[in-house]
Amino acid sequence: MPAHQVSNILSANLTHVFSSTLTNETVASMARFLNPVVLSDPAAVDPAKVGLTGFQPLTPDRYTPQIPNLTSTYGSVPGYYGPSFGTSFYGGDFGKLSLDPSLADNLSKVAGKHSMKFGLYWDFAENLQPGGLGNWAQGMVDFANTGATTSGNPMADFLTGRVQSFQQVTALSVYDMKFSQYSFYAQDQWRIHRRLTLTYGLRVEHLGQWYPVSGPGLAVWDPASYNNTAQAGAWTGLLWHGIDNNIPISGFPSRRFFYDPRFGFAFDLLGNGKTVLRGGFGVYRYQISYNTASIGGIYDESANISSYNLVSPTNIGWNFAQYGLPGGGVPGLGGNMGAMLQGDSRSPYTESYNLILSQHAPWGSLVEIGYYGNRSRDQIVGSNSGGAAASLGNLNKTPLGAYSLPDPITGVVYDPSSGSLPFQDYRPHRNYQTMMLTTHDGYSNYNSLQASWNKRSGRSTFMLNYTFSKVLGIRDGLSDNGAGAGTAADPWNMKDNYGALAYDHTHIFNAGYVVTLPKPIHGQFLLGGLLNGWAVSGMTQLQRGAPIQPNSGGNMNLVTTGTLNNLTWLGTDSANILPALTCDPRSGLKSGQYFNPNCFALAPQGTNGPAVWPYIHGPNYFNSDLSIYKTFRFKEKHQIELRFSSFNFLNHPLPTFCAVGCSDLMLQFTAPVAGTANSNTLTTGTPLYTTGYRIVQVMAKYQF
Repeated sequence: MPAHQVSNILSANLTHVFSSTLTNETVASMARFLNPVVLSDPAAVDPAKVGLTGFQPLTPDRYTPQIPNLTSTYGSVPGYYGPSFGTSFYGGDFGKLSLDPSLADNLSKVAGKHSMKFGLYWDFAENLQPGGLGNWAQGMVDFANTGATTSGNPMADFLTGRVQSFQQVTALSVYDMKFSQYSFYAQDQWRIHRRLTLTYGLRVEHLGQWYPVSGPGLAVWDPASYNNTAQAGAWTGLLWHGIDNNIPISGFPSRRFFYDPRFGFAFDLLGNGKTVLRGGFGVYRYQISYNTASIGGIYDESANISSYNLVSPTNIGWNFAQYGLPGGGVPGLGGNMGAMLQGDSRSPYTESYNLILSQHAPWGSLVEIGYYGNRSRDQIVGSNSGGAAASLGNLNKTPLGAYSLPDPITGVVYDPSSGSLPFQDYRPHRNYQTMMLTTHDGYSNYNSLQASWNKRSGRSTFMLNYTFSKVLGIRDGLSDNGAGAGTAADPWNMKDNYGALAYDHTHIFNAGYVVTLPKPIHGQFLLGGLLNGWAVSGMTQLQRGAPIQPNSGGNMNLVTTGTLNNLTWLGTDSANILPALTCDPRSGLKSGQYFNPNCFALAPQGTNGPAVWPYIHGPNYFNSDLSIYKTFRFKEKHQIELRFSSFNFLNHPLPTFCAVGCSDLMLQFTAPVAGTANSNTLTTGTPLYTTGYRIVQVMAKYQF
């Protein structure tokens, strides 16, 4: 699938100096990015031409014929993924076209003890992109040990056509969405005293919401209009601008302005400029991404595009058309739904604050120690989680134990392992499967103590820094709010998922240095030219390992065999099995061991283990690089630089979980008995493999 990327950036800058105290700068730019991905050999993925003649999707694929995508629990089956091709985008290609013009103006004025700045900023973004990345016209086939015809082994199921579920959309949109923002700011740096300077300001900004260029608008959830009976109409409970003009086209309404204050100070404690205390506070806002505003059906529903998920088909094989469309073919009913929270005009923001003490030290160096922290609020919850039933954003979660009770409609008691469960009867909203609601309810907190020692001049320079920190927040299973925070283990209670996030590293140390070596040779031109003037540089990094739980699915990649699964043990498909803790997994460890696998056991039937475990960190990271180099100059404008470098020059091995699969970080429960212990003998708490190797590089660079 080759891609021919084209990006163009135009920029212009105009600076005018009115006087020695008044300057204005105007900056304008335009960026364009095109990335069409071409299906170079359509016959290679055509079901009829690769022998998959028995494949019949739920609804005919009206685009380029393609084999369905394949997935399985924890990669038990070799996966396959390809986006959908054949839409109206760029001749049927897959990809995106982005446009982003911007304009900024900054006016600077010095008046006595005040250095003032005033400015404005505007930008506009448009993203044109076809569906097919997460929405599949060709469908997605899933294999797991919870299907009606499962053998208990996902690989055997794959080989014999025992499918757990099949997901497909009826059509593909070409999303054309826009977003704009504009803001004004005023800032003053006031030198109150020779020892005290204050900086304060205010940013007033309008952050518009993403909106479709055409069409009836993005969908919002209106529980008052939802009909839970079999007589419900299409898309019951959903509204958009084309139905109700009080709903904005963007779904989420836009506030006229947000007001973001900024404040800072610098105080010379001793009056000699060598000991300074600084601090500050500021509020910084950002808008949600295009992916968040367009995913999960939010864009598609008003275009009458349904997303269906056929769970536990009763017959072996890949003929899904035989089951017919859920909901009797009424658009939306019996399928997956995505919507925005009606009236939610919030925008994600971060409050950042710090207090730093700086001290000039010997050798012209600078020592700093400070507290740095921030708190982020109104973060996105619910959108980009793959439509999973076990998600914080799913409104339609089946309660724990429900599948062990009589059917709420018929009164029949079903065996959850039989594969004949009428799942929809047990859901709160029976006319939908998963219902992904996008809101601004997430939050996180960061606190750190940071110390540094820097020397930036002389024959030797160095930079040393150390950070002791903790980043806590909601493990939401999303990447919309930045780096992935980790899987939400408890989908019913958001606060129960508050813990160390997946990218937390308690200790971080970095050292960088450059040393110009002495010149030992004197009076010998050739030998001195060869041996004098060399320099050594290097960098060393050490990080505490990240927490294991949020980086392993929230349950250490737990797998079950046979009839033991979330349907039979928890009585729901809206949560994954979480192990109970019988002891502290961090206690009594051997050298090189990070957790005790004997502390994990199957919780009593109908219950789950804790959503957040004690902090179990993974292996530490250590790396050290070293270089020696010299520049040889000859004639007037000619020089050759020789550099000998070694990366990981100590050849330090890094113990690594999941280096080859995740068999060493995977709990396995086989018997449906409370207290059942882990049966995976490869998961011992010690990584099976080490990674890392030394790289030696020799480089010569000639400049003329």
